[in-house]
Formats: sequence, C-alpha cells, structure tokens
Amino acid sequence: MAFRDISERKRLEEQLRHTLTMEALGRFAGGIAHDFNNLLVGVLGYSTMLEEKLQHNQPLLRMAHQITGVALRARELTAQILSLSRRQVLPTDVLDMNIVVKAAEGLLQRIIGEDIELICELNPALGRVRANPGQIDQVILNLAANSRDAMPGGGTLLLKTSDVHVDYALTSRLPGLVVGNYVLLTIQDTGAGMDPATLSHIFEPFYTTKKDTGTGLGLWVSRELIEKRGGSLNVRSSVSGRRSGTVFSLFLPGSAPSER
Repeated sequence: MAFRDISERKRLEEQLRHTLTMEALGRFAGGIAHDFNNLLVGVLGYSTMLEEKLQHNQPLLRMAHQITGVALRARELTAQILSLSRRQVLPTDVLDMNIVVKAAEGLLQRIIGEDIELICELNPALGRVRANPGQIDQVILNLAANSRDAMPGGGTLLLKTSDVHVDYALTSRLPGLVVGNYVLLTIQDTGAGMDPATLSHIFEPFYTTKKDTGTGLGLWVSRELIEKRGGSLNVRSSVSGRRSGTVFSLFLPGSAPSER
C-alpha cells in the first residue's frame, strides 16, 4: 500500500481559502465604508455650518470644532478601509515617528480621557521610516482607543519609540518580517488584558468584544496597513498579576540612508 504526503496540499488549500475569505470581507468592509462616508458628508456639512454660526460663542465653537475634527478622523478611517478594499497604494513620505507621535499627543489625550495617564518615551536618535502619514496616524489612534476601552477605571498608556535590528531568530517569531533594521513603536496599557482565546481573534475583521459600540474593524485595518508597508503589528497580553495589560508592537522598515 502506497501513501502520499498531502500536508503541503492541505496547507495551500487552507491558504487559498483564507485569501478568498479576506477578499470577500474586504469587499464587504469597503461597501460599509462607502455608505458611512456618505453619512459623514452630512455630519461635516452641519458641523461647518455650526462653526460659522458660533463665531461669537467660544465654548460652543470649541465643541463644534471637536465634532468637525472627529468627523474628519472618521473620514480618514473610511478612506483607509476603501483603499484596502480597492487595493489602492497611497503615497508615502519619509517620516520621523517621534514627530508623528508628538503631533497626535493632544488628540490622544482627549481620546483616552483624564483618568488615563499618557506617557511618551521617544528615542531622540530614532531612524526614519517610509510610510503614509495619515495611515500611521490612524493606526496609532486605533490602538490607543483599544487600550482606552481596556482601562475603564483609569490607568497608564505608554508610547515608546526605538530602533531595532531583526535577525534570523526574530523573524521566526515575527511573521512577515525579513532580516533588517526597523523602527519600533510600542503601545502599552495597564488594562485588564486579554486571554489567549481572545488574542487569537483580535485581528480578524468584524471580531469585537464590545457588544454595543465596536465594529471589529480597527485592529484588522491597522494590521493590514502596517503589513502593506512591509512591517508587522504584534500583540502580547496578560490577564493576571501585577503586570496585567496589553502591549502592541508596531514594526516598520527603516528607510534607506539616501532618503533620510
């Protein structure tokens, strides 16, 4: 009796099934983003009209500015989802991640609220990356919002930048990366953490633990955007002990010296 090893065939079939599923979900997410984008046109229109009417009422004018700002961020997110579903390639720039984090700091504090302490530890000698600034900004906001939801009673959110060299040993633990130099952005919270079962699903589209408010798209979009730039978005988490919380690690390839 002869036997054939069909493990490779099964692996390829599973990979094809996964690819087709992701493409179908991408098209579905793109359809939702398109409809949501149409709704945002009305929100932005009315908020702009409010700003014009409230020029002499500073407290309410500031609130109108906040509405406009949040709506613009939402429009950026829908644009990112649409670009993914249509496989568009957005323009890139050589970026200093420290500047990106500093620019987002004010909005981050408003997003996470007063009960959460925001700490930024930025490496002054950080290398540069080539990426789309709007996409990186959106990823940071997505991850920060995820951490905020894990700390309803308050806590600490740490953003840290560093340069790392990924060697052959690390590539086995960081799928999608190749040997080389990377800029690492770490986003760490002191929240409740996630168990292994939850961790295994968090990057799946439409998976969410927030029954009434979550769409399940934020982390999926974040990982897709980073991987399209040759990077990797990884997570580790603990639900017990003094070190409970979650750490997201965002790797982006360092730009060539001639681009810096």
